[in-house]
Amino acid sequence: TIGRYALELTLQEYQYISFRPSLLAAAALFFSMKKTGNLTWDATCQHYTSYSEEDILELAKKMDASSTAAAGNRHCKTIYKKYSHKSIFRGCVITTDFLVVG
Repeated sequence: TIGRYALELTLQEYQYISFRPSLLAAAALFFSMKKTGNLTWDATCQHYTSYSEEDILELAKKMDASSTAAAGNRHCKTIYKKYSHKSIFRGCVITTDFLVVG
């Protein structure tokens, strides 16, 4: 659900148009893994997505910024409201700080 939220936000913002769909999908997977506390982008993830953590980190940071700003963005407000609903497990309100890479 969190990955779908990140991908839906990318459909509303022009800054994501230059990225390949496979890269967007991999970054959304990484984003959702970090938001839910899975801190390892391992060899299996890299094998099946064909992207390393370094390849997707900057894009995941952009997705994080978009998700943080979505409630106030007039283009993304509907998506935010959709994913803040209880039946979708409030995927947009998870606030784990995953960008600390060490």
